[in-house]
Amino acid sequence: MLPKILGTVDRFYPILAFALIILIALTVFTFKGVVSALTTAAKIDEQIAGSAAQLNLSKLDQVYEEAIQKRGISLDLGK
Repeated sequence: MLPKILGTVDRFYPILAFALIILIALTVFTFKGVVSALTTAAKIDEQIAGSAAQLNLSKLDQVYEEAIQKRGISLDLGK
């Protein structure tokens, strides 16, 4: 019975299985690369930033207030 079943299997299914295995491997490899890149990007290099990095809070508050008070450009549609 088994040889009869194996004799009727098309060549399509082994090729499909091989293609799916290749695609799964490629997906896993790509996902691993993306996660590795994200973890590398999330790390802060303290030598670049330096320990003297400080925020100027007065300037930050000033820019925040200007951004909040800024009025958008309204369109005149001929009303």
